[in-house]
Amino acid sequence: MSEQTPRATTPFLSVVIPTYNRRERLTECLKTLTPSAQGLDSSLYEVIVGIDGYDEQTSLLAKSTIPDVTVVEGPHSGPAATRNRATRKAKGTWICFIDDDCRADAGWLQAILRTAQTNPDAKVIEGRTIGDIQNVDSPFLQAPINETGGAYWSCNLCIERNFFEYIGGFDEDFDIAAFEDMELAYRCKSHGAARLLFCEDATVVHPYRRVGLMAVARREIIITRSLTLFQLKTTEQSLLSRTLPTIAMLTATVMVANYLRCVKQTIFNTNQSNWKRTLFALALNTILFPLQFPLNIYWTIRNSIWLKARAAVHSKPLS
Repeated sequence: MSEQTPRATTPFLSVVIPTYNRRERLTECLKTLTPSAQGLDSSLYEVIVGIDGYDEQTSLLAKSTIPDVTVVEGPHSGPAATRNRATRKAKGTWICFIDDDCRADAGWLQAILRTAQTNPDAKVIEGRTIGDIQNVDSPFLQAPINETGGAYWSCNLCIERNFFEYIGGFDEDFDIAAFEDMELAYRCKSHGAARLLFCEDATVVHPYRRVGLMAVARREIIITRSLTLFQLKTTEQSLLSRTLPTIAMLTATVMVANYLRCVKQTIFNTNQSNWKRTLFALALNTILFPLQFPLNIYWTIRNSIWLKARAAVHSKPLS
């Protein structure tokens, strides 16, 4: 990638925001992305909003906040597919992903632009994600905090466009907001770990969400399908070549090992600032384990059958 100045007709940065039924939060997010808020000329970037299932009112709100925003109708198949469809409309050489419930810090885009220009071999730039409340230790206040890098969450992640297309974009098998960004990060690291950078100055604020006990437990159950799918896709390919009983046995072994690891972390936890979260995680895992254990095995087997069947169809020669 060259370091020449981007042309006004081809924005250097394309900001992509997937959204679904969050008009007020989306509006707040867009307000932080205006040229005046970012201190960056509008000729150097564009904003694309992907609505997962088109909503006219959301489109109008977006255009009233940023008049030249591009609104794309998503396939109503989750954030992964919506991001991919919105990215196809992008004109920039870098795709900057941010979530609709986040707020970009002033200078977010400047930091990304500066990092990209001074590191021409970079393929991924991960920004810093902080919460809107400091020193939170309540398990009922949740936000994906990433202050030192290495998480690669899609609420603050920039990918060089050609590289994004090369690795195939987001995996649309993930139809809910769970593990789709972690799976993308796995492929990014597999194709060029040395070209993944962390930019502390590219800061995004992710507000904490207050959730109840039942919501936390329900979330843990709902994401089981995505979790097992992620595990199957990011382990050695030889796993899928094994028999289903073997896959089930390995899954059970991993679950027990993870639970024991959680117990160990709780017992030997030296970080007194998050003891409530640590203790709650152990209690929740203990309560849900009898339900998660068979559910995890069920989804592992079902996803294995599905992936094997699809691979068999794709491997058949054309008649």
